[in-house]
Amino acid sequence: MTRNDWPSALAASIAEQVRRYRKDRGLSAQQLADACTALGLDTSRSAIANFESGRRPTISVAELLIFARALRVPPLLLVVPVGADHPVQLAPDVAASAWDAAQWFAGLGRDAGDNPIRLFQRHDRFVSEYEFAARRAAGARSMLQDADGDRREAHAATAHAADQAARLAEEVISEIREDIRALGLTPPALPAELTHLP
Repeated sequence: MTRNDWPSALAASIAEQVRRYRKDRGLSAQQLADACTALGLDTSRSAIANFESGRRPTISVAELLIFARALRVPPLLLVVPVGADHPVQLAPDVAASAWDAAQWFAGLGRDAGDNPIRLFQRHDRFVSEYEFAARRAAGARSMLQDADGDRREAHAATAHAADQAARLAEEVISEIREDIRALGLTPPALPAELTHLP
């Protein structure tokens, strides 16, 4: 693919995804245009038809985002058709599988390094792990009251292990928050039970 062909080929691929999701949602071009206008971007039926047919071979970032909201689909899926059985052109001379292209686009590819997206994703994962461990510990402690003998010991051991897992998750969350701040960024908000962390 030549450098001159790539921008219009990319727009055509996005147009194909817009048309696909529009039809999957049972929307006419007019209904999609009305939804886009209601979301804050004045759009006409003819603009949608021209884009989908290739008569208009460009799309702005604002249009991409509004189309995604109107179609209730992540913007990434309009740019990269995840699940496609053909390579996606990331640049005129760079092709990748749709899944690899999606991960690259989202900042999650194998070679993405420790970028802010990865840090925030790790943060979310460990917050979820903390919440799971805390629920498990609370559940085991509540079962302790009605248990006796071996069952009581098993519930106590489960509560202890879950408490340890929760403490470990807190430590990792604190470290990730430090790494995020070291990049000059603001860490995400924490649930009420973790607001004691820096």
